[in-house]
Amino acid sequence: MKIDEAQLENFLNDLGLISTKELQGDDLRRAQAYILGLSVVNLKDKKLDLATLSLIPEPIARLHNAVAFSAREGEVEVALLDIKDLPALKFLKEKGLKILLRLTDSESMKRALLSYQNLLRDEFGAMLRKEGVSLDALLRHAFLQGAKYIHIEPQVNEVLVRYRIAGILHEAMVLPIKIAKGITDTLKINAGLKSESTLLQEGRFKLEGEGEEISFRVTTLPTASGEKVVVRIISGNAEGFTLEGLGFYGSALEKIHEVLARQTGLVLVAGTEHSGRTTTLYTMLDVLNSPKLSLASAEDHVEHKMSYVAQAEARSELGFTIQDAIRGVLKQDPDVLMVGELRESESTHLVLSASERNILTLSAVQANSAAAVIQRILDMKVDPLQLASNLKMVIAQRLVGKLQEDKEKYFLNEEEIERLGNMIDLARMLMLLREEGVVGAKDGWDKIPFYKKKSEFVGKVGIQEVMVISPTIQHLIVNEGTAAAIEERARKDGMTTMLENGILKAARGLTTLDEVLKAF
Repeated sequence: MKIDEAQLENFLNDLGLISTKELQGDDLRRAQAYILGLSVVNLKDKKLDLATLSLIPEPIARLHNAVAFSAREGEVEVALLDIKDLPALKFLKEKGLKILLRLTDSESMKRALLSYQNLLRDEFGAMLRKEGVSLDALLRHAFLQGAKYIHIEPQVNEVLVRYRIAGILHEAMVLPIKIAKGITDTLKINAGLKSESTLLQEGRFKLEGEGEEISFRVTTLPTASGEKVVVRIISGNAEGFTLEGLGFYGSALEKIHEVLARQTGLVLVAGTEHSGRTTTLYTMLDVLNSPKLSLASAEDHVEHKMSYVAQAEARSELGFTIQDAIRGVLKQDPDVLMVGELRESESTHLVLSASERNILTLSAVQANSAAAVIQRILDMKVDPLQLASNLKMVIAQRLVGKLQEDKEKYFLNEEEIERLGNMIDLARMLMLLREEGVVGAKDGWDKIPFYKKKSEFVGKVGIQEVMVISPTIQHLIVNEGTAAAIEERARKDGMTTMLENGILKAARGLTTLDEVLKAF
Protein backbone atom coordinates (compact mmCIF):
# COMPACT_ATOMS: atom_id res chain seq x y z
CA MET A 1 0.00 0.00 0.00
CA LYS A 2 1.39 3.42 -0.93
CA ILE A 3 1.04 6.00 1.83
CA ASP A 4 1.24 9.73 1.19
CA GLU A 5 2.93 10.91 4.38
CA ALA A 6 1.52 14.43 4.19
CA GLN A 7 -2.05 13.14 3.77
CA LEU A 8 -1.55 10.67 6.61
CA GLU A 9 -0.20 13.44 8.87
CA ASN A 10 -3.19 15.69 8.12
CA PHE A 11 -5.63 12.84 8.73
CA LEU A 12 -4.07 11.97 12.11
CA ASN A 13 -3.97 15.62 13.11
CA ASP A 14 -7.67 15.99 12.33
CA LEU A 15 -8.42 12.99 14.55
CA GLY A 16 -6.29 14.46 17.34
CA LEU A 17 -4.02 11.41 17.39
CA ILE A 18 -0.80 13.45 17.19
CA SER A 19 -0.30 15.45 20.33
CA THR A 20 2.98 17.35 19.97
CA LYS A 21 5.16 18.52 17.13
CA GLU A 22 8.14 16.70 18.62
CA LEU A 23 6.40 13.33 18.47
CA GLN A 24 5.04 13.63 14.98
CA GLY A 25 7.79 11.60 13.26
CA ASP A 26 7.50 8.56 15.52
CA ASP A 27 3.70 8.84 15.74
CA LEU A 28 3.54 8.76 11.96
CA ARG A 29 5.77 5.69 11.89
CA ARG A 30 3.47 3.87 14.31
CA ALA A 31 0.45 4.77 12.16
CA GLN A 32 2.28 3.64 9.04
CA ALA A 33 3.22 0.35 10.72
CA TYR A 34 -0.40 -0.22 11.76
CA ILE A 35 -1.68 0.35 8.21
CA LEU A 36 1.01 -1.90 6.69
CA GLY A 37 0.58 -4.60 9.33
CA LEU A 38 4.15 -4.27 10.59
CA SER A 39 5.35 -4.53 14.18
CA VAL A 40 6.94 -1.56 15.93
CA VAL A 41 10.03 -2.53 17.90
CA ASN A 42 11.75 -0.69 20.74
CA LEU A 43 15.49 -1.29 20.41
CA LYS A 44 16.47 0.67 23.51
CA ASP A 45 15.74 -2.34 25.73
CA LYS A 46 17.14 -5.01 23.43
CA LYS A 47 20.56 -6.58 23.82
CA LEU A 48 22.30 -6.25 20.47
CA ASP A 49 25.29 -8.30 19.32
CA LEU A 50 27.97 -7.38 16.80
CA ALA A 51 27.55 -10.46 14.59
CA THR A 52 23.88 -9.69 13.95
CA LEU A 53 24.39 -5.95 13.50
CA SER A 54 27.17 -6.64 11.00
CA LEU A 55 24.77 -8.44 8.66
CA ILE A 56 24.17 -4.88 7.41
CA PRO A 57 27.49 -2.97 7.12
CA GLU A 58 27.61 0.03 9.44
CA PRO A 59 27.94 2.70 6.69
CA ILE A 60 24.90 1.24 4.93
CA ALA A 61 23.00 1.07 8.22
CA ARG A 62 23.75 4.73 8.93
CA LEU A 63 22.88 5.84 5.40
CA HIS A 64 19.50 4.09 5.38
CA ASN A 65 18.66 4.00 9.13
CA ALA A 66 18.28 0.22 8.99
CA VAL A 67 19.69 -2.29 11.49
CA ALA A 68 19.58 -6.06 11.80
CA PHE A 69 18.78 -6.66 15.48
CA SER A 70 17.78 -10.33 15.75
CA ALA A 71 18.82 -13.40 13.77
CA ARG A 72 17.68 -17.00 13.86
CA GLU A 73 18.14 -19.97 11.57
CA GLY A 74 17.72 -18.62 8.03
CA GLU A 75 15.95 -15.37 8.96
CA VAL A 76 16.73 -11.94 10.34
CA GLU A 77 14.65 -9.13 11.84
CA VAL A 78 15.45 -5.67 10.49
CA ALA A 79 14.30 -2.37 11.98
CA LEU A 80 13.76 0.63 9.71
CA LEU A 81 12.84 4.26 10.27
CA ASP A 82 11.35 4.52 6.80
CA ILE A 83 9.85 1.66 4.82
CA LYS A 84 11.26 3.26 1.65
CA ASP A 85 14.82 2.39 2.72
CA LEU A 86 14.64 -1.15 1.36
CA PRO A 87 17.95 -0.92 -0.61
CA ALA A 88 19.69 -1.44 2.74
CA LEU A 89 18.43 -5.03 2.67
CA LYS A 90 20.45 -5.93 -0.43
CA PHE A 91 23.25 -7.44 1.66
CA LEU A 92 20.79 -9.73 3.44
CA LYS A 93 19.09 -10.84 0.24
CA GLU A 94 22.46 -11.83 -1.20
CA LYS A 95 23.01 -14.08 1.84
CA GLY A 96 19.72 -15.86 1.12
CA LEU A 97 18.13 -14.85 4.44
CA LYS A 98 14.41 -14.40 5.05
CA ILE A 99 13.86 -10.78 6.10
CA LEU A 100 11.28 -9.80 8.73
CA LEU A 101 10.62 -6.05 8.54
CA ARG A 102 9.94 -3.93 11.61
CA LEU A 103 9.60 -0.18 12.14
CA THR A 104 11.23 1.61 15.05
CA ASP A 105 11.55 5.10 16.54
CA SER A 106 14.36 7.61 16.09
CA GLU A 107 15.83 7.15 19.59
CA SER A 108 15.98 3.38 19.14
CA MET A 109 17.78 3.85 15.83
CA LYS A 110 20.34 6.21 17.36
CA ARG A 111 21.04 3.72 20.13
CA ALA A 112 21.40 0.83 17.68
CA LEU A 113 23.80 2.74 15.43
CA LEU A 114 25.95 3.66 18.43
CA SER A 115 26.11 -0.03 19.29
CA TYR A 116 28.29 -0.77 16.26
CA GLN A 117 31.26 1.10 17.66
CA ASN A 118 30.53 0.33 21.33
CA LEU A 119 30.30 -3.41 20.75
CA LEU A 120 33.39 -3.45 18.57
CA ARG A 121 35.36 -1.53 21.19
CA ASP A 122 34.16 -3.97 23.89
CA GLU A 123 35.07 -7.02 21.81
CA PHE A 124 38.37 -5.53 20.73
CA GLY A 125 39.22 -4.50 24.30
CA ALA A 126 38.36 -7.95 25.67
CA MET A 127 40.68 -9.58 23.16
CA LEU A 128 43.44 -7.15 24.06
CA ARG A 129 43.06 -8.02 27.75
CA LYS A 130 42.88 -11.75 27.04
CA GLU A 131 45.47 -12.22 24.33
CA GLY A 132 47.58 -9.07 24.32
CA VAL A 133 47.53 -6.89 21.22
CA SER A 134 45.37 -8.78 18.69
CA LEU A 135 43.78 -7.55 15.47
CA ASP A 136 41.40 -10.47 15.02
CA ALA A 137 38.35 -8.51 16.10
CA LEU A 138 39.21 -5.55 13.88
CA LEU A 139 39.92 -7.69 10.82
CA ARG A 140 36.78 -9.78 11.35
CA HIS A 141 34.63 -6.68 11.72
CA ALA A 142 36.05 -5.09 8.58
CA PHE A 143 35.45 -8.28 6.60
CA LEU A 144 31.85 -8.57 7.83
CA GLN A 145 31.28 -4.94 6.86
CA GLY A 146 32.30 -5.73 3.28
CA ALA A 147 35.43 -3.54 3.48
CA LYS A 148 38.13 -3.87 0.82
CA TYR A 149 40.63 -1.65 2.64
CA ILE A 150 41.28 -0.72 6.28
CA HIS A 151 43.01 2.63 6.89
CA ILE A 152 44.62 2.91 10.35
CA GLU A 153 45.64 6.55 10.72
CA PRO A 154 47.37 8.00 13.81
CA GLN A 155 46.12 11.48 14.74
CA VAL A 156 47.46 13.79 17.46
CA ASN A 157 45.53 12.20 20.32
CA GLU A 158 43.81 9.18 18.79
CA VAL A 159 43.87 6.57 16.02
CA LEU A 160 41.28 6.89 13.26
CA VAL A 161 40.15 3.67 11.59
CA ARG A 162 38.35 3.94 8.27
CA TYR A 163 36.99 1.29 5.91
CA ARG A 164 36.69 1.56 2.15
CA ILE A 165 33.34 -0.01 1.25
CA ALA A 166 31.99 0.10 -2.32
CA GLY A 167 34.81 2.47 -3.25
CA ILE A 168 34.06 5.05 -0.54
CA LEU A 169 35.95 5.63 2.72
CA HIS A 170 33.80 5.53 5.87
CA GLU A 171 34.87 6.25 9.43
CA ALA A 172 34.58 2.99 11.37
CA MET A 173 35.94 3.81 14.83
CA VAL A 174 38.31 5.97 16.84
CA LEU A 175 40.76 4.14 19.14
CA PRO A 176 43.05 5.42 21.92
CA ILE A 177 46.44 6.65 20.73
CA LYS A 178 48.22 4.46 23.28
CA ILE A 179 47.41 1.27 21.37
CA ALA A 180 48.56 2.62 17.97
CA LYS A 181 52.06 1.16 18.26
CA GLY A 182 50.70 -2.22 19.36
CA ILE A 183 48.35 -2.35 16.36
CA THR A 184 51.13 -1.39 13.95
CA ASP A 185 53.66 -3.81 15.48
CA THR A 186 51.19 -6.71 15.36
CA LEU A 187 50.40 -6.08 11.72
CA LYS A 188 54.11 -5.87 10.91
CA ILE A 189 54.82 -9.18 12.65
CA ASN A 190 51.92 -10.88 10.83
CA ALA A 191 53.02 -9.44 7.48
CA GLY A 192 56.72 -10.24 7.96
CA LEU A 193 57.82 -6.58 8.00
CA LYS A 194 60.73 -4.95 9.81
CA SER A 195 60.13 -3.12 13.10
CA GLU A 196 61.73 0.03 11.63
CA SER A 197 59.17 2.87 11.59
CA THR A 198 60.82 5.16 9.04
CA LEU A 199 60.52 2.88 6.01
CA LEU A 200 57.92 2.36 3.34
CA GLN A 201 57.09 -1.34 3.66
CA GLU A 202 54.75 -3.89 2.12
CA GLY A 203 53.90 -7.42 3.27
CA ARG A 204 51.03 -9.86 3.52
CA PHE A 205 49.51 -12.65 5.56
CA LYS A 206 46.54 -15.01 5.38
CA LEU A 207 43.85 -16.15 7.79
CA GLU A 208 40.98 -18.62 7.66
CA GLY A 209 37.60 -16.97 8.12
CA GLU A 210 33.96 -17.26 7.09
CA GLY A 211 34.63 -20.61 5.39
CA GLU A 212 37.42 -19.36 3.12
CA GLU A 213 41.01 -18.18 3.17
CA ILE A 214 41.35 -14.41 3.36
CA SER A 215 44.53 -12.56 2.39
CA PHE A 216 45.63 -9.26 3.92
CA ARG A 217 48.17 -7.04 2.17
CA VAL A 218 49.78 -4.49 4.51
CA THR A 219 51.57 -1.25 3.58
CA THR A 220 53.11 1.24 6.01
CA LEU A 221 53.85 4.94 5.54
CA PRO A 222 55.79 7.09 8.03
CA THR A 223 53.88 10.29 8.87
CA ALA A 224 54.32 13.15 11.33
CA SER A 225 51.84 11.48 13.74
CA GLY A 226 53.23 7.96 13.40
CA GLU A 227 52.98 5.17 10.87
CA LYS A 228 49.85 5.04 8.78
CA VAL A 229 48.91 1.46 7.92
CA VAL A 230 46.62 0.40 5.10
CA VAL A 231 45.39 -3.20 4.92
CA ARG A 232 43.88 -4.56 1.71
CA ILE A 233 41.41 -7.42 2.24
CA ILE A 234 41.37 -10.03 -0.53
CA SER A 235 38.76 -12.77 -0.46
CA GLY A 236 40.33 -16.10 -1.30
CA ASN A 237 38.01 -17.54 -3.96
CA ALA A 238 37.72 -16.29 -7.53
CA GLU A 239 35.44 -19.04 -8.80
CA GLY A 240 31.95 -17.95 -9.73
CA PHE A 241 32.96 -14.62 -11.29
CA THR A 242 31.37 -13.94 -14.66
CA LEU A 243 32.30 -11.59 -17.47
CA GLU A 244 28.69 -10.40 -17.53
CA GLY A 245 28.93 -9.55 -13.84
CA LEU A 246 31.99 -7.39 -14.58
CA GLY A 247 30.03 -5.35 -17.11
CA PHE A 248 30.84 -7.05 -20.43
CA TYR A 249 27.90 -7.61 -22.76
CA GLY A 250 26.82 -7.71 -26.40
CA SER A 251 29.38 -7.99 -29.21
CA ALA A 252 32.32 -7.24 -26.87
CA LEU A 253 31.39 -10.24 -24.70
CA GLU A 254 31.00 -12.45 -27.79
CA LYS A 255 34.45 -11.41 -29.06
CA ILE A 256 36.09 -12.34 -25.76
CA HIS A 257 34.50 -15.79 -25.76
CA GLU A 258 35.47 -16.32 -29.41
CA VAL A 259 39.15 -15.49 -28.75
CA LEU A 260 39.31 -17.59 -25.56
CA ALA A 261 37.73 -20.55 -27.37
CA ARG A 262 40.66 -20.64 -29.84
CA GLN A 263 43.02 -21.36 -26.91
CA THR A 264 46.05 -19.82 -28.58
CA GLY A 265 47.86 -16.49 -28.70
CA LEU A 266 48.13 -13.59 -26.24
CA VAL A 267 45.27 -11.66 -24.58
CA LEU A 268 46.13 -8.52 -22.60
CA VAL A 269 44.06 -6.55 -20.09
CA ALA A 270 44.95 -2.86 -19.76
CA GLY A 271 44.19 -0.34 -17.06
CA THR A 272 45.64 1.67 -14.22
CA GLU A 273 45.96 0.54 -10.59
CA HIS A 274 42.61 -0.46 -9.03
CA SER A 275 40.89 -0.73 -12.42
CA GLY A 276 39.87 -4.36 -11.93
CA ARG A 277 42.45 -5.87 -14.31
CA THR A 278 43.31 -8.76 -11.99
CA THR A 279 39.65 -9.63 -11.48
CA THR A 280 39.13 -9.74 -15.25
CA LEU A 281 42.16 -12.03 -15.66
CA TYR A 282 40.91 -14.41 -12.98
CA THR A 283 37.44 -14.38 -14.51
CA MET A 284 38.75 -15.32 -17.94
CA LEU A 285 40.82 -18.06 -16.30
CA ASP A 286 37.66 -19.31 -14.60
CA VAL A 287 35.79 -19.27 -17.94
CA LEU A 288 38.52 -21.53 -19.37
CA ASN A 289 38.81 -23.70 -16.26
CA SER A 290 38.23 -27.36 -17.02
CA PRO A 291 39.71 -30.69 -15.89
CA LYS A 292 40.45 -31.31 -19.58
CA LEU A 293 42.97 -28.45 -19.70
CA SER A 294 46.25 -27.80 -17.91
CA LEU A 295 45.96 -24.28 -16.49
CA ALA A 296 48.69 -22.41 -14.64
CA SER A 297 49.56 -18.94 -13.42
CA ALA A 298 52.73 -17.07 -12.48
CA GLU A 299 52.00 -14.23 -10.08
CA ASP A 300 53.79 -11.85 -7.75
CA HIS A 301 50.98 -12.46 -5.25
CA VAL A 302 48.30 -15.13 -5.60
CA GLU A 303 45.19 -13.14 -4.74
CA HIS A 304 42.59 -15.86 -5.37
CA LYS A 305 43.06 -19.62 -5.20
CA MET A 306 41.46 -21.60 -8.01
CA SER A 307 40.75 -25.29 -8.46
CA TYR A 308 42.55 -27.04 -11.36
CA VAL A 309 45.03 -24.14 -11.67
CA ALA A 310 48.71 -24.54 -10.73
CA GLN A 311 49.44 -21.11 -9.26
CA ALA A 312 53.16 -20.31 -8.95
CA GLU A 313 53.96 -17.38 -6.67
CA ALA A 314 57.17 -15.35 -6.81
CA ARG A 315 59.17 -15.27 -3.57
CA SER A 316 61.75 -12.50 -3.97
CA GLU A 317 63.06 -13.04 -0.43
CA LEU A 318 64.06 -16.57 -1.49
CA GLY A 319 65.43 -15.49 -4.86
CA PHE A 320 62.47 -17.00 -6.75
CA THR A 321 61.48 -14.26 -9.21
CA ILE A 322 58.40 -13.89 -11.39
CA GLN A 323 60.61 -14.83 -14.35
CA ASP A 324 61.58 -18.05 -12.54
CA ALA A 325 57.89 -18.75 -11.93
CA ILE A 326 57.07 -18.30 -15.63
CA ARG A 327 59.93 -20.56 -16.71
CA GLY A 328 58.93 -23.21 -14.18
CA VAL A 329 55.32 -23.21 -15.33
CA LEU A 330 56.31 -23.44 -19.01
CA LYS A 331 58.26 -26.65 -18.31
CA GLN A 332 55.05 -28.35 -17.12
CA ASP A 333 53.06 -28.53 -20.36
CA PRO A 334 50.36 -25.87 -19.77
CA ASP A 335 47.48 -25.24 -22.16
CA VAL A 336 46.69 -21.88 -20.57
CA LEU A 337 49.07 -19.52 -18.75
CA MET A 338 48.10 -16.42 -16.80
CA VAL A 339 50.85 -13.97 -15.78
CA GLY A 340 49.79 -11.32 -13.26
CA GLU A 341 51.32 -8.28 -14.96
CA LEU A 342 53.94 -7.43 -17.60
CA ARG A 343 56.21 -4.76 -16.18
CA GLU A 344 59.57 -5.43 -17.82
CA SER A 345 61.21 -6.88 -20.90
CA GLU A 346 62.20 -10.37 -19.72
CA SER A 347 58.72 -11.41 -18.57
CA THR A 348 57.19 -9.98 -21.74
CA HIS A 349 59.54 -11.98 -23.97
CA LEU A 350 58.78 -15.15 -22.00
CA VAL A 351 55.03 -14.57 -22.38
CA LEU A 352 55.32 -13.96 -26.13
CA SER A 353 57.41 -17.11 -26.51
CA ALA A 354 54.72 -19.05 -24.65
CA SER A 355 52.02 -17.74 -26.97
CA GLU A 356 54.09 -18.89 -29.96
CA ARG A 357 53.91 -22.45 -28.57
CA ASN A 358 50.11 -22.57 -28.90
CA ILE A 359 49.68 -21.74 -25.21
CA LEU A 360 46.82 -19.31 -24.60
CA THR A 361 48.49 -16.62 -22.50
CA LEU A 362 46.70 -13.97 -20.44
CA SER A 363 48.31 -10.99 -18.73
CA ALA A 364 47.82 -7.37 -17.64
CA VAL A 365 49.59 -4.16 -18.61
CA GLN A 366 49.45 -0.66 -17.18
CA ALA A 367 48.02 1.54 -19.93
CA ASN A 368 45.18 4.02 -20.36
CA SER A 369 43.60 2.43 -23.43
CA ALA A 370 43.67 -0.68 -25.57
CA ALA A 371 45.60 1.07 -28.34
CA ALA A 372 48.17 2.47 -25.89
CA VAL A 373 49.11 -1.09 -24.90
CA ILE A 374 50.90 -1.62 -28.21
CA GLN A 375 53.48 1.09 -27.60
CA ARG A 376 53.83 0.00 -23.97
CA ILE A 377 54.83 -3.51 -25.10
CA LEU A 378 57.07 -2.27 -27.91
CA ASP A 379 58.90 -0.09 -25.36
CA MET A 380 59.99 -3.37 -23.73
CA LYS A 381 62.22 -4.10 -26.78
CA VAL A 382 59.77 -6.55 -28.35
CA ASP A 383 59.94 -7.35 -32.07
CA PRO A 384 56.86 -5.66 -33.66
CA LEU A 385 56.35 -8.64 -36.01
CA GLN A 386 56.40 -11.10 -33.09
CA LEU A 387 53.85 -8.98 -31.21
CA ALA A 388 51.58 -8.58 -34.25
CA SER A 389 51.68 -12.32 -34.96
CA ASN A 390 50.76 -13.43 -31.44
CA LEU A 391 48.57 -10.72 -29.90
CA LYS A 392 44.90 -11.62 -30.41
CA MET A 393 42.99 -9.15 -28.24
CA VAL A 394 43.41 -6.23 -25.85
CA ILE A 395 40.79 -5.36 -23.23
CA ALA A 396 41.02 -1.97 -21.52
CA GLN A 397 38.91 -0.99 -18.55
CA ARG A 398 38.20 1.41 -15.71
CA LEU A 399 35.83 1.23 -12.74
CA VAL A 400 33.02 3.65 -11.92
CA GLY A 401 30.43 3.80 -9.15
CA LYS A 402 27.36 1.61 -9.58
CA LEU A 403 23.93 3.15 -9.00
CA GLN A 404 21.39 1.70 -6.60
CA GLU A 405 17.78 1.20 -7.60
CA ASP A 406 16.68 4.52 -6.06
CA LYS A 407 17.91 6.94 -8.74
CA GLU A 408 16.50 10.05 -10.39
CA LYS A 409 16.01 10.25 -14.15
CA TYR A 410 16.84 13.46 -16.02
CA PHE A 411 17.60 14.68 -19.54
CA LEU A 412 20.48 16.81 -20.82
CA ASN A 413 19.86 20.44 -21.74
CA GLU A 414 21.39 22.07 -24.83
CA GLU A 415 24.41 23.40 -22.95
CA GLU A 416 25.18 19.97 -21.47
CA ILE A 417 24.84 18.30 -24.86
CA GLU A 418 27.24 20.86 -26.35
CA ARG A 419 29.81 20.19 -23.60
CA LEU A 420 29.50 16.45 -24.18
CA GLY A 421 30.16 17.06 -27.87
CA ASN A 422 33.59 18.40 -26.97
CA MET A 423 34.51 14.92 -25.69
CA ILE A 424 32.82 12.53 -28.11
CA ASP A 425 31.39 12.29 -31.61
CA LEU A 426 27.72 12.98 -30.85
CA ALA A 427 26.45 11.48 -34.12
CA ARG A 428 28.37 8.22 -33.61
CA MET A 429 27.32 8.07 -29.96
CA LEU A 430 23.68 8.60 -30.88
CA MET A 431 23.95 5.74 -33.39
CA LEU A 432 25.32 3.46 -30.66
CA LEU A 433 22.52 4.47 -28.28
CA ARG A 434 19.93 3.68 -30.96
CA GLU A 435 21.56 0.31 -31.64
CA GLU A 436 21.37 -0.42 -27.90
CA GLY A 437 17.67 0.41 -27.91
CA VAL A 438 18.11 3.21 -25.36
CA VAL A 439 16.24 5.60 -27.67
CA GLY A 440 14.05 5.18 -30.73
CA ALA A 441 15.32 5.33 -34.29
CA LYS A 442 14.20 8.95 -34.73
CA ASP A 443 14.90 10.24 -31.20
CA GLY A 444 17.65 12.78 -30.54
CA TRP A 445 19.81 13.66 -27.54
CA ASP A 446 16.93 15.38 -25.78
CA LYS A 447 15.20 11.99 -25.44
CA ILE A 448 18.14 10.11 -23.90
CA PRO A 449 17.65 9.40 -20.18
CA PHE A 450 20.45 9.76 -17.67
CA TYR A 451 20.34 9.26 -13.92
CA LYS A 452 21.47 10.97 -10.71
CA LYS A 453 22.19 9.08 -7.51
CA LYS A 454 19.84 9.51 -4.55
CA SER A 455 21.99 7.40 -2.25
CA GLU A 456 25.61 6.21 -2.20
CA PHE A 457 26.95 4.01 -5.00
CA VAL A 458 26.75 0.28 -4.28
CA GLY A 459 30.00 -1.21 -5.52
CA LYS A 460 31.63 -0.65 -8.90
CA VAL A 461 30.89 -1.47 -12.51
CA GLY A 462 33.43 -1.73 -15.31
CA ILE A 463 33.52 0.41 -18.42
CA GLN A 464 35.52 -1.38 -21.10
CA GLU A 465 36.76 -1.50 -24.67
CA VAL A 466 37.62 -4.72 -26.48
CA MET A 467 40.06 -4.47 -29.37
CA VAL A 468 40.43 -7.54 -31.60
CA ILE A 469 43.74 -7.56 -33.49
CA SER A 470 42.62 -7.57 -37.11
CA PRO A 471 44.97 -7.84 -40.13
CA THR A 472 44.86 -4.05 -40.55
CA ILE A 473 45.84 -3.51 -36.91
CA GLN A 474 48.61 -6.11 -37.32
CA HIS A 475 49.92 -4.04 -40.22
CA LEU A 476 49.91 -0.91 -38.03
CA ILE A 477 51.79 -2.74 -35.24
CA VAL A 478 54.49 -3.97 -37.62
CA ASN A 479 54.91 -0.45 -38.96
CA GLU A 480 54.81 1.02 -35.44
CA GLY A 481 51.67 3.05 -36.01
CA THR A 482 50.59 5.55 -33.37
CA ALA A 483 48.05 4.76 -30.66
CA ALA A 484 45.66 7.24 -32.30
CA ALA A 485 45.93 5.46 -35.66
CA ILE A 486 45.42 2.05 -34.04
CA GLU A 487 42.37 3.27 -32.08
CA GLU A 488 40.85 4.84 -35.20
CA ARG A 489 41.26 1.54 -37.06
CA ALA A 490 39.78 -0.42 -34.14
CA ARG A 491 36.72 1.86 -34.10
CA LYS A 492 36.26 1.30 -37.84
CA ASP A 493 36.52 -2.43 -37.11
CA GLY A 494 33.60 -2.08 -34.66
CA MET A 495 35.21 -1.34 -31.29
CA THR A 496 33.19 0.71 -28.83
CA THR A 497 35.59 2.87 -26.81
CA MET A 498 35.66 2.96 -23.02
CA LEU A 499 34.11 6.44 -22.97
CA GLU A 500 31.35 5.34 -25.34
CA ASN A 501 30.77 2.19 -23.28
CA GLY A 502 30.55 4.34 -20.14
CA ILE A 503 27.96 6.64 -21.70
CA LEU A 504 25.93 3.62 -22.82
CA LYS A 505 25.97 2.29 -19.26
CA ALA A 506 25.03 5.70 -17.88
CA ALA A 507 22.04 5.85 -20.24
CA ARG A 508 21.04 2.33 -19.10
CA GLY A 509 21.03 3.50 -15.49
CA LEU A 510 24.06 1.53 -14.27
CA THR A 511 26.06 4.65 -13.34
CA THR A 512 25.94 8.42 -13.66
CA LEU A 513 27.19 10.45 -16.61
CA ASP A 514 29.28 12.59 -14.22
CA GLU A 515 30.95 9.45 -12.84
CA VAL A 516 31.86 8.32 -16.36
CA LEU A 517 33.23 11.70 -17.48
CA LYS A 518 35.21 12.01 -14.26
CA ALA A 519 37.11 8.83 -15.22
CA PHE A 520 38.60 10.49 -18.36
